[in-house]
Amino acid sequence: MINNSNWHVTRKKGVIQFIIVNGILLLGIPVTVASVVMRFYFGSPGTDSWGEYLMSSGTWIGLILQALLTGIIFGAVVWFLNERKYGPTPNSDNKNEKV
Repeated sequence: MINNSNWHVTRKKGVIQFIIVNGILLLGIPVTVASVVMRFYFGSPGTDSWGEYLMSSGTWIGLILQALLTGIIFGAVVWFLNERKYGPTPNSDNKNEKV
């Protein structure tokens, strides 16, 4: 869970790292793996085995796109919401501050 003090530490690492780690690795890939299992067992019939299903080039293209898009969208939305909630880091070097 991200709170105010954790957000300031996370924010220093940058938006790109946040999206890659929290978006793609922690959400995009697990959601994609779960959807693969659900599509195989509950989707339309067309393949008889996991091997046939996973060797299809269309399957891999779809999986990669799904993992990336899901992760990027989720990571960007969470970053934006945390920026709105916690704001900029206190005591940061801001040129607009009045001394």
